[in-house]
Amino acid sequence: MRTIVRWSVSAATILLFALPAIAQVQYRLEFYGGVTIPKDKDFEIGFPQFPVFVHDISDLGVTLPSGRLVGNLDPVRGSYTHDFSPGGHGGIRIGVDSKGHFGQDIDYSYGTYASKIVNRASGESLFSFTPRVHQISWNALWYPGGAQSEGKVFPYLTLGVGGTVNSLSQRTANQTFPLSLEESSQRHLRTDNTFTFNAGFGARFRLNKRYGIRVDVRDYMSRSLRYGFPKVPGEPLPAILQVDPTTGELLRVLREGTPFESPLPIGGLFHRITASVGFVYYF
Repeated sequence: MRTIVRWSVSAATILLFALPAIAQVQYRLEFYGGVTIPKDKDFEIGFPQFPVFVHDISDLGVTLPSGRLVGNLDPVRGSYTHDFSPGGHGGIRIGVDSKGHFGQDIDYSYGTYASKIVNRASGESLFSFTPRVHQISWNALWYPGGAQSEGKVFPYLTLGVGGTVNSLSQRTANQTFPLSLEESSQRHLRTDNTFTFNAGFGARFRLNKRYGIRVDVRDYMSRSLRYGFPKVPGEPLPAILQVDPTTGELLRVLREGTPFESPLPIGGLFHRITASVGFVYYF
């Protein structure tokens, strides 16, 4: 979070002090609100992401060199969806536009949306929570018709980068995550900070010299959210018997006494579509 704040302060300094030295500009202060629509993420839990854990190997005639066996992963294996519901957000934005075709913004927003982990086979919701999303971003804008022309409508395209803090309530953080194992060194979700880039479009509607309205649509993209869990388990694992689930063949025995982290194998880009309407004050 401190890194994001430092980056934002630096970007704001460039925005407010460096650009006026280059060209005559128009400043904007905006307050906005809108809807956030995150895209669901499907994922699988199975071999070899999780080894097969067995309680009793006496029937197999195998002796472990260093002790115990742990857990049973059968209830965890399966197909799941990280399901999201639309939510709301609001924020503040300060921007500056040149006499030409370019402008830039720096903004902060806060929002929430409900999410849950769903077993796709049964449709059962295993874990529900509502992250609190703090978003800071810097965006460049390109106005095809000019940023300060004589017209009343200023359509634009925009690209930007920033950071997102997906924070959790203490109640959520204290609950045991059902897809983690008893032997895992980490069994609770944690706040997840991500680097985010975005792309979108919109338009400013100038009502008079001082006031206007802005409509903005963006796709915020980051890595998938795993809330502190790794994508793949780290080596080495605790002492377990690992068995091929198809043939029953003993593959290897790993030594105990080392930490094991249950992975949350969600990959790919996470998309959040936002649409907002804002009030613009020119100064």
